[in-house]
Amino acid sequence: MVRGETEQLYEAVMFDDKFRLSEGMEGWYYAVAEQLGVMSPDTSLDPFLGSWHEQIAGRGTLTISVSIAPGKAKIEASWPDSVSVRYTWDLVASLDEDGMLRYADGTKTVYEYDEDGSEWVLEEGWEENGWFELNDAGELIWHDESAGNSRESVFVR
Repeated sequence: MVRGETEQLYEAVMFDDKFRLSEGMEGWYYAVAEQLGVMSPDTSLDPFLGSWHEQIAGRGTLTISVSIAPGKAKIEASWPDSVSVRYTWDLVASLDEDGMLRYADGTKTVYEYDEDGSEWVLEEGWEENGWFELNDAGELIWHDESAGNSRESVFVR
């Protein structure tokens, strides 16, 4: 918005109903502070960032990137269950004091495909929780505790 000789910039980001606009504004504030050299870039998430694939069969994939909210990572995962069914996760995680990326209230969606490639949602869940950690070998371990299950999957680059 421009008023007279003053230009004001606004940012509004709507990922889903769980994202608060204050997180977007805070992320913008930190990005500007880093560009101006007022604060150092946050590199604590760097070891987690990038593309990963499930170690055993390589079917499951996930991408971890920096979220617009400061100190948080956006995680997108996909895992085919069969030729016609695919699971996806959309998570936002925070790095805790133990060096683990913890998420709560993420979403899991199950898609089914027909022979023509059309998809539809079979199931959608909103209470996904768990964490990611790096082991000594640099592998990413996913601890998924949704629905009371405790599963661990190993991912590599």
